[in-house]
Amino acid sequence: MSRGVAARGPGIRYPAPVIFAGIFLAGWGLNRFWRLPIEAGGTGMMLPASGWLLIVGGIGLVAAAISTLVRARTTFLPDRESNSLVISGPFAISRNPIYIGMMAVYVGAALVANMAWPVLLLPLVWILMRVLIINREERYLDEKFGVNYADYRRRVRRWL
Repeated sequence: MSRGVAARGPGIRYPAPVIFAGIFLAGWGLNRFWRLPIEAGGTGMMLPASGWLLIVGGIGLVAAAISTLVRARTTFLPDRESNSLVISGPFAISRNPIYIGMMAVYVGAALVANMAWPVLLLPLVWILMRVLIINREERYLDEKFGVNYADYRRRVRRWL
């Protein structure tokens, strides 16, 4: 291992929760000025029920992924140096289960609040996550774990 990037961590400047919360709040702000509901009428419970399922499922996925990282005795904070390459638990299905869980919570909250703006801004979240976090993490893991990470990338998709 070189003592470059891998010795310091991936160099993440903006944590994922800040990106998700910032864009969600922007959507909430847009909704205050230009209301754009997902469900334009009716009193059905399907929308909020689906939202709560996504929120609970997303929190469960984040908790399972963090628990897997803690059991492997490595950090779950993306700006810190990793001690090991974790490929079990939720990481056997996706290279980014924490971010998938956060996305589920984000969409679920938009459904519960009946606001389309956060959902319409979701591509911006994805772009910022990719550019500001995921690309850096992948470069870092490639430098730190080399062929083991390359093999993992071949076997497990970035998202699902």
